[in-house]
Amino acid sequence: MNRKKDTKRLNSIKNKIPPQFLSGLSHLELLGNRQITIEGSRGILKYSDDVIRINAGSMVISFSGRNLNVKCIAPDCTMVEGFVTKIEFTV
Repeated sequence: MNRKKDTKRLNSIKNKIPPQFLSGLSHLELLGNRQITIEGSRGILKYSDDVIRINAGSMVISFSGRNLNVKCIAPDCTMVEGFVTKIEFTV
């Protein structure tokens, strides 16, 4: 796969979506089922070895799995690592 080509295609898709649909939404980037980066996160609601819940503004994103941990947390970005078996979105 060509990552540069994929990024270019994703950016062209984003440019076609009206801005009102993108404002306030989180962006998730998955590296298989081992690492997830959540841009637009607003805090951690639950943190355990098998469940991590992230406040993403208009929704809560829950990750279930094994050996989960928060590898990095910044004001607008959180990185979850471990063996992820389930991702759930709650509005």
